[in-house]
Amino acid sequence: MKILQGLLIVLCIVVLLTGSGIWPEDTLEDAVIKNADEAYRQALVFTGFERTWDTSGIKTGQIAKLVIGKDRMTPFLSERIDSQEVWQITFEDVFLDFYGLCVPSAVADQYIKTYQVLLDPKTGELLRIKTVYSGGERTWFDEPPVAVAEQQLLGRGDAKYFPTRTPPATDFYEALSLAHASNPLQAKELIATLLVSTKGRLEGRPAWYIVGRGLPPRQKTWMDGGLDSTDHVRSVIDATEGRAVSFDNRPHVVPLGEGYR
Repeated sequence: MKILQGLLIVLCIVVLLTGSGIWPEDTLEDAVIKNADEAYRQALVFTGFERTWDTSGIKTGQIAKLVIGKDRMTPFLSERIDSQEVWQITFEDVFLDFYGLCVPSAVADQYIKTYQVLLDPKTGELLRIKTVYSGGERTWFDEPPVAVAEQQLLGRGDAKYFPTRTPPATDFYEALSLAHASNPLQAKELIATLLVSTKGRLEGRPAWYIVGRGLPPRQKTWMDGGLDSTDHVRSVIDATEGRAVSFDNRPHVVPLGEGYR
């Protein structure tokens, strides 16, 4: 009887710890990424941030955490992130050392950002890279809801996309150096995904989709959505060949023809 009572007490403790979030309900035994060290290493493989970010003395448990994701705006991936368990790896104050590629003054005066990388623990796929904006009130609109964004992209001929767990030949750091239209040096916010297209010239090939937001306003009319619409630019980078393919300012936050602001 005492043994049975002891087992019941242990069971109650386990239930309480699980419900409180101290122990996760699902274990990571079958996951591709099982711990913070593996999450950190996988994030470096995708980002290439070890080129410019000081990795010495890093305590992976402090920068790589298993969290419940929040996302209702990332096209084709929101359901994989929102309310799901994901690895979040944070790289603070990343300096983009693009000397030799850009005007030296632009590199020196860049807007330094903190990047959060989200990985699927079960598959190892890269779900999203997004910077953390802490500069006060935003002067740009939020991204449109995911349903609106997907409708706009598919309606303009974009393909459906799916993520990949295979690190591409061109990592994120190199892709940023090619995404000139998105202005990664001066953008206040960057949102990036690594996706494989189901059709078009990039069919079956991984590509980086990098959105620069809060860019310095430029009076251009070649983009949809109004004269100042270039403060929100999406660059598409072929992750196999390492070249810029196209750029646009989709998805829009307002219907076409009504102006971006």
